[in-house]
Amino acid sequence: MPLERVPALPAPWTIVVPFKGGPAAKSRLSQACGETKGLRPEGRHQLALAFLRDTVTAVRAADNAGDILIVSSDPVLITAIPDATVLADPGRGLNAAVTAGIEWARSLAPDGPVAALTGDLPCLRPLDLSAALELAREHPLGVVPDRHGTGTTLITAQPGVPVTPRFGPHSCEAHTRAGHAALPVLATSTLRQDVDTIADLAWALRRGVGQHTRAAVPQPSSRATRGRRLSVPTAAAV
Repeated sequence: MPLERVPALPAPWTIVVPFKGGPAAKSRLSQACGETKGLRPEGRHQLALAFLRDTVTAVRAADNAGDILIVSSDPVLITAIPDATVLADPGRGLNAAVTAGIEWARSLAPDGPVAALTGDLPCLRPLDLSAALELAREHPLGVVPDRHGTGTTLITAQPGVPVTPRFGPHSCEAHTRAGHAALPVLATSTLRQDVDTIADLAWALRRGVGQHTRAAVPQPSSRATRGRRLSVPTAAAV
């Protein structure tokens, strides 16, 4: 009796996560929203790093994600995420960083799919990421928009498929024009909840963020926040 062939498991996704870091991180969080003041550089950097740590935590728990490659030149990552694989940012902007990460990922796993994920997803749940990555297996190139429908939180590419990242203003449209299929990810998915502004942060806090972001947002009544501009946005401020 011939032995039955066991189907091979799909190759895991290599996930590229760019991280700007430094004093310029998340500059739009410096802008006030209603009565809620914006954040100073040190507060923005602290939050950006917390967003990244929560994002990476979720990726590690996704059952179809493999290696995680962070593209950054922020020295804080060495201690903040000591077991991370970090590639130096080439310093030519976000798209150049993503391109460098994808090229590096493909040199390590040429037969596996690759995805580029923004590092500002403090609400991200592993199941939401896993579901999107499974949908992406059906397309040579894929894209997931942010909750506003204009930005991008995830792009995907199958092995050997050329990809040119187009992050920036109206990036979701730019990616679809470049051949990325818009993946049918629910509007409520935590994969679409990136944080760029104080209003985004307020929304994320109401949905529920990871432990690193919770710890990085000081409470208004705490002694550490007295006399500082760093404050928790409220629903009324959105």
